[in-house]
Amino acid sequence: MEPCCCYVTPPVSSWGTRWERLCLRIASWKHALELFEQQGTSDQLPAVGALGNLALTYKYQGRLDEAESLYLKSLEMITSLVPPDDSNLLAGRYNLANLYAAQGRYEEAELLMKQCYEASSRRYGANSAQLDKMRGNLGMVYNLLGRYEEAEKLLKQTLTNYEKRLGMDHPETIELMGKYMDVISHLSQEEAQTRASRPLSFKQGGKHSGKAHRKKKHR
Repeated sequence: MEPCCCYVTPPVSSWGTRWERLCLRIASWKHALELFEQQGTSDQLPAVGALGNLALTYKYQGRLDEAESLYLKSLEMITSLVPPDDSNLLAGRYNLANLYAAQGRYEEAELLMKQCYEASSRRYGANSAQLDKMRGNLGMVYNLLGRYEEAEKLLKQTLTNYEKRLGMDHPETIELMGKYMDVISHLSQEEAQTRASRPLSFKQGGKHSGKAHRKKKHR
């Protein structure tokens, strides 16, 4: 989501500490929102941008409930302003999905990420980099949900596309490879545990049956 342009950020040299930078960001987006409310402008997209950026800052501060409230408000506003597959709406849903994942609300994150994936497919096409990104993110949500087979399928397809588009040595490809291998390790552990939990079975009266072996021994 594009940031609002109503506030000029001070030069980097005057920012000081990280905390001061965060305070400046909060003040800037709050100031932008106040201006839009006072002016009553019909163009609300910049106000939506200010809400999204303020929500992101709150998220970085760990103020997740406040961030969620702002994300929801921005989504409510933008839904009435743009078409269903608009990039601004996609960005809003994507940010809220990431917030839900950070809160451990994986089912809600999955629902939003699915919406982003489907909208990206319609907007950008099946072979687009944008769709690959959303596919990979949906795969990682499945990983958090413990649905490793679904995660592996999505991440494998995304990784194949990354290797073709970006190359094997690209940082994004390498990062995705690490995530894919993590999912594979979960699948391996799950399969090992499944096999370990299976009881040993012997055919009744078979050559290796324990019962038959004991009878033969008593004779």
